[in-house]
Amino acid sequence: MTTETKRDLQADLALCNAASPGPWFVSGNDERPVTSNNYDIFYARGSELAYVGIACEDEEFIAESREGWPESIRRAIAAEEKLTQLVTALESKISMLDTRIDRRNGPCYFDESETVSRMHAEAYVYERVLAMIEREVSADATLDV
Repeated sequence: MTTETKRDLQADLALCNAASPGPWFVSGNDERPVTSNNYDIFYARGSELAYVGIACEDEEFIAESREGWPESIRRAIAAEEKLTQLVTALESKISMLDTRIDRRNGPCYFDESETVSRMHAEAYVYERVLAMIEREVSADATLDV
């Protein structure tokens, strides 16, 4: 069994941003297989490098990853932030309903039992949604909520 460590998305994005500017593309030139408009991303010349062997599909992966990887990381970071906001909003809503239920459970001139029942039902739904989110997040330990 292997243990995966959680990637540091901010560090991964910084690594991408520090690389030569993109977009990169496959040049079709054996000496300069992956280039950008202004840079040779890497090159191989007989006297400088003994041998660099890169399969065609690896050249394409390297070129496409320059734009795709940072975009994927930014989207993952944004999704984690949105999920955190959603969890916070649900917890806040549950807390607010609990407070309102406590206030209406005290002595009152009006029968508040129906209102309290509706608030209990609403809080229960929010709690169930929160439990579903937490269950999914714990199944995917790479998310940190």
